[in-house]
Amino acid sequence: MPIKRVGVGVTKTKVTGKKNAPEILVDGQYLSNLSHALDVAEAADRALEAAKITVKDVALLPYFQTCADNNTMVSTVMLHDNGSTKVRMTVQDKYPSIDLAQGTALFEGLSKDPGDYLTETVKVSFDNKVFVDTKTGEFNNNLYLAMYNALAKVAKDYGVENPLNSTTQVVAQPTFHGARFASFTPKQNAQIQHVFPATITLTRC
Repeated sequence: MPIKRVGVGVTKTKVTGKKNAPEILVDGQYLSNLSHALDVAEAADRALEAAKITVKDVALLPYFQTCADNNTMVSTVMLHDNGSTKVRMTVQDKYPSIDLAQGTALFEGLSKDPGDYLTETVKVSFDNKVFVDTKTGEFNNNLYLAMYNALAKVAKDYGVENPLNSTTQVVAQPTFHGARFASFTPKQNAQIQHVFPATITLTRC
């Protein structure tokens, strides 16, 4: 039995390219200090990840043997090295997606039916921006209620909960970010940032 397919189309969002960014001089050793700190942090992250991979590789076989001995998938085990060092290993019922061909080959290579272990589903994201007028920044209550009620009806017909979960929140209008440099002084914008922060990411080039 092959893996059950969902038979629906999917939509991928276009990713826009980055534009050339203007350069800003930052006096002092701040950027050098940041660069050094990033070096240390990245080295530590690499060492930690390598250590985790090694421990997982060594522990997997005895872990699954423990599951077989207990006739159940044990969620948590305590690893130790006959000394004082102990590490808790938790295995969750949570798996990433896998390529269809790769998944089929995996289980067929184990002389198992892929359709008994894998199925195709749809991961849905909801674009909240459709409810906001791009010119006025106003929330379209009528559109929201119409879409919510349509989902509620389908959910009721199939005997499931409405998958649309929503809360109210205050957000920036569509024109705020692009116009704030002209609407406020640099000092005012800095003050705004402390209370209503735009996302800032620092990446070493």
